[in-house]
Amino acid sequence: METREALITETSAEYKKRIIKLCLRILKTSIIFAVLMVGVIWFAMYDEVHHSYSFALSKTTPLTLYLDNTKSKSYIEVTATEPVDARKYFSDPHHPLQSGGGSSMQMHIPINSILVELQAVRYGEYDEPTYYFVNNHTLSFRGELSQTSNSTKPPTTFVFKTPDEHLGDTLRLLVSGVFHDTPDDNIPFALNLDITQHSNVYGNRLIVALLVLIFVYALIVFELVDRTVATIIGAFLSISAMALMGLRPTVYEMVDWVEFHTLILLFGMMCIVAILSSTGFFEYIALKAYKLSRGSIWVLVVILCLFVAVTSGMLDNVTAMLLLTPVIIRLSKVVNISPVPILLSTVLVSNIGGCATAVGDPPVTIIVNTPEIKAAGIGFNEILFFMAPGTFLMVIASLFVLRFQFRSFWNTKPTEMSPETARLVQEVKIWLQSAYRLNELLPDEKEVKDKLMIHVQQVERELNEAHERNANQKVDLTDLEAEYKIRDKPLFIICALVLIVVITMFFLETFIHQWVHFSLDSVALIGALCVIVLADTKHFDHILEKVEWSSLLFFASLFIMMGSLSRLGLIDFVGDLIVSAIQKVPQEGRLPLAITIIVWLSSIISAIIDSIPYTTAMIPVVLSMSSQLGLPLKPLVFALAYGTGLGGNGSIIGSTANLVVSGLSEKNGYPISFASFSYYGIPIMLLTTAMANVYLLFVHCVFKLGL
Repeated sequence: METREALITETSAEYKKRIIKLCLRILKTSIIFAVLMVGVIWFAMYDEVHHSYSFALSKTTPLTLYLDNTKSKSYIEVTATEPVDARKYFSDPHHPLQSGGGSSMQMHIPINSILVELQAVRYGEYDEPTYYFVNNHTLSFRGELSQTSNSTKPPTTFVFKTPDEHLGDTLRLLVSGVFHDTPDDNIPFALNLDITQHSNVYGNRLIVALLVLIFVYALIVFELVDRTVATIIGAFLSISAMALMGLRPTVYEMVDWVEFHTLILLFGMMCIVAILSSTGFFEYIALKAYKLSRGSIWVLVVILCLFVAVTSGMLDNVTAMLLLTPVIIRLSKVVNISPVPILLSTVLVSNIGGCATAVGDPPVTIIVNTPEIKAAGIGFNEILFFMAPGTFLMVIASLFVLRFQFRSFWNTKPTEMSPETARLVQEVKIWLQSAYRLNELLPDEKEVKDKLMIHVQQVERELNEAHERNANQKVDLTDLEAEYKIRDKPLFIICALVLIVVITMFFLETFIHQWVHFSLDSVALIGALCVIVLADTKHFDHILEKVEWSSLLFFASLFIMMGSLSRLGLIDFVGDLIVSAIQKVPQEGRLPLAITIIVWLSSIISAIIDSIPYTTAMIPVVLSMSSQLGLPLKPLVFALAYGTGLGGNGSIIGSTANLVVSGLSEKNGYPISFASFSYYGIPIMLLTTAMANVYLLFVHCVFKLGL
């Protein structure tokens, strides 16, 4: 009787838990859907309001632009770019506005600054206009610009507030220039003004941007939805917020925000590695590493960590861990050890090793593919020369920390998994997968699931007994050597040769770009096409299945979201805080302080959120700091690259590679929790960030290199 009552009580408690879980799930879905519908309403209410002007100024007559006279839009935002590519207007190399010769010739801009003045216009009884001065802003230029690149100075944005007494009046902008002495009256150059009129809620757009950002990161941190879905929702909500502020972008603007160079580079490398993996190369390397270790788990981990550090630098850490994780899990099962410490060690080292090159880590790839940073001469070779030595030291230091953290595991003796044990492991996996697919809310399926779990417990007991019987059985590598070998040697040779050429072009790109117009993304894409053609691939869909499309879509939506939040003023707000802090110290102390702030701020924030959105947001801030404070750009870029790469070790959501490893590990029955990853990752993050800070200070502030 007591047993029956206890069973009824237990069943009732489990039913209540299921009801609570269902209610929470409905609540979560309802809140996300409600927020999405608010964004839909904002998006539908406001149309694209955007005016862009490209013009030539006269020395004598200002340009006049008339605006809408609406009472609902009291803010006028003007975004001006520096003159770019103006040489194309002049075919005569002896033109007085030109100097030098050849493709590297500099164009002297015949203008010091432009003055943008806002006036209100009222018409009298006989339509006689009366002009009222409202406000003005001045935009200064640097004086010269190369035709071969765009401006490295970010666009300047200023805002006019229309006084209440002039709401409803006709408004006009007068644009005039302060010129050098030139023989021409009209000076044609590519000056762009983007003019947008906002509603009265303009002042609240920073708050809206922060709310959108917090909402998206809450979805990612608490894993309420898939992170790709979260960024798509964030991109749409940020665009809707722009529409609410009267800034709804056009499709062409959103396309401009997407860094297609980064996406193409990742796609090309994924295709190359997908074909290379089909040859069995990575499995072969893993087996050779185990043979070299001679049964020592610690030696095996050191070999794998060094291999993944080099691989992450040559390819990228996401692709490297995507390929090596299944191999490590398979090898660990065969030698009867847990793969989690090995996976954690390799992914932590891969995040560090990815900082060594421009293609090793997605944040670094985004940085070097930014047009303004490219124009400053920062490319693959600069990243390799300045960051690879420091990265090597950090990898060695991290191995010592890992040796201490997993000191009890490294002494584990691997044993061979017998056919009986392998059968039981596979059986447990199948029964668990069947049980997890059942719906606990339906009584019949709940009963079936309970019976399956009882059977799983019985099989696990048999598995433990089999482990005890085979505890002292040594590993026989004969079967592994037969399975893990180069399966297609001709294809392996083709892939290896193409990969060597691609990596060589990465090294030479900085030196030969004046004669061979190949960027990093075009090299990767051409390499992928060469491998596909030479491999005579008949089933291209098999290659596309191995491409991480969700990651590429994640990056694309992230670029759009951060572009929108940047237009809402969030990036300028962060940049102003950093710049104001640095301006408080003397000039000689600004560079060390800037390096320290960027490294540590980037590391900490990248541990809290994914490093990709932070990197995208911080690039304009770094460019602005360099131009406003007169600091060299290279040290700031290297500090940002180090901080975002090393900060990814602080949490499981800190980098894309972490998420890849945790997903594959959990899929194979070895879950890695957020807390356990942070427990082992944070000490390494703090140590390597401190090393990066000291390294950059020595290189750029003590030895004055790269300035």
